[in-house]
Amino acid sequence: MYLCGASAFTSCSNNDDNPVVDNSFAEKIVGKWIHADTDGEVVELTAVTVSGDDLRFTAKTTLSKDGQVTATYGPRQEHFTRTEADYTEAVVGLWEITFTSDNPEYESSEPYRELYRSDGIASFYDLIDGQWVEKE
Repeated sequence: MYLCGASAFTSCSNNDDNPVVDNSFAEKIVGKWIHADTDGEVVELTAVTVSGDDLRFTAKTTLSKDGQVTATYGPRQEHFTRTEADYTEAVVGLWEITFTSDNPEYESSEPYRELYRSDGIASFYDLIDGQWVEKE
């Protein structure tokens, strides 16, 4: 009886510390991606792991305009968890964002804004000389 009880407690473990990695899916994500609706914003994804509803990766973003690099961010760690909840109503609206990082080199104290409309269209704004200017 003690042996059965001990096996019941040890057979169920929390996989948060040792997630099972789905490398086949992760390998499809690794690489350089360009945002389809921007001019020269490239995101390079490395060290991707997928475990059930858990997605983790390292990303570096390079922004360029007219072939010239204007900024780079990262590498930074990203962590996503799959959700079944519908957050569309909560996301729609105007959001002011300041990017922070564990590495001060990649931190930006300059705020920017993202406007999400109910029709699925998003607009992005930079603060330039005290005025909010929509990105092209």
